[in-house]
Amino acid sequence: MSPTELLSREILRLVRVTQRSAFISPGRLSAFYHISEKCVRQELVKLAQENRIRLRSSQSHEEFVAQAQEGMLVRVDLPDEVAR
Repeated sequence: MSPTELLSREILRLVRVTQRSAFISPGRLSAFYHISEKCVRQELVKLAQENRIRLRSSQSHEEFVAQAQEGMLVRVDLPDEVAR
């Protein structure tokens, strides 16, 4: 498995464990999986577009990937259909 596939599985696991939402640190995930923080944010956006997670951000997906601050926590929820 590639690091991004492992990353996707870990993000989904973290959200499911909490049953509703999780605060994820892209910086920690990038260090653990040896990928850039931008790549982690891209994977979060990809999962959100696939409706596997709901990404809580005040920015658009494009702004989130390109301009998000390093080291910030990201709130991720399960979509309503999955949470029930």
